[in-house]
Amino acid sequence: MTVSSTHAELEQVFIKLELAEAKTICITSDKPRSGSTSLASALTERYMLAGYKTLLVDFNLFNPSFSDMTLNHTNKNEPLVLRDDTQQVFSGIAAPRVLSDQLSYRDPTNLRKNIQQWKEHFDRVVFDTCALSQTNQSNIPTAVVAHVTDASVLVIAGGHTKGEELNSAVAQLKATDANLVGIVLNQFDQNTLSEELVRVADKGRFLPEKWKVYIKAWLNRSALFRQSV
Repeated sequence: MTVSSTHAELEQVFIKLELAEAKTICITSDKPRSGSTSLASALTERYMLAGYKTLLVDFNLFNPSFSDMTLNHTNKNEPLVLRDDTQQVFSGIAAPRVLSDQLSYRDPTNLRKNIQQWKEHFDRVVFDTCALSQTNQSNIPTAVVAHVTDASVLVIAGGHTKGEELNSAVAQLKATDANLVGIVLNQFDQNTLSEELVRVADKGRFLPEKWKVYIKAWLNRSALFRQSV
């Protein structure tokens, strides 16, 4: 899944981060496959469109989405990553595979030093981190990244995240003293009202087949029912 860098909702996130004067941003989610990588990529693009030299850092060791392209690039001082599913290329740091690098990034003091070095060459640094529910000793803790960055954005999956799960995710971020500037509701995998009603109509045992066809066609044409539920 991709998110447009000019999407209206993304623009709101961009503006809030700019108003917060955030230069280092942690993107996370409450659970896997909620769309944090797509948001991190789109936000990186939006910063680039605004004229900011931006670094995208992949800290999701559970599901790394970027491949290191630096060795194939003529300028070895410019780290590059390739997003595997969309073939987008960014200035970035791929998920560290060497244990010593992973351990270094888990230490807040060392991570701050790395961030300071990156900020000497980049205007903005965007971190794509693992879901809060996946944090364990085998990963780079999202709590550490959220603590040392200027701002955090939480992505939740519409139709999949329950109220108590959202509250738990927000509480985890607040416990790290993270500056949570926004919560993004991702509706990429959520049925519209018309799709739900069509599903119900299909199950109607006593409706004539012609009526089912007419009802489904009418629902699919109606703008009112093409909203996510």
